[in-house]
Amino acid sequence: MEINKDNVEELWGLYEIYKDKFRKQNYSDQKPMDFEDYVDSCVKKCNNCLNYYDEEDMGTSELALEQGICMYCMQDGYGQ
Repeated sequence: MEINKDNVEELWGLYEIYKDKFRKQNYSDQKPMDFEDYVDSCVKKCNNCLNYYDEEDMGTSELALEQGICMYCMQDGYGQ
């Protein structure tokens, strides 16, 4: 995923949340992923609302996975 001036603040916010969760779940000698690695491997863009989300926030249904839709759009009735 491309990091640019339009999305860097939103992506950095997701990264901060990831780091907080990582620190709570892992030992102190383990290091979280770097920002660029996190964005490349864990961040997805919803094809409906065009917001960025951690993989955990993407929809899990077959329709959501196929079309790249977040769980929030799915809950709001996407595809009905």
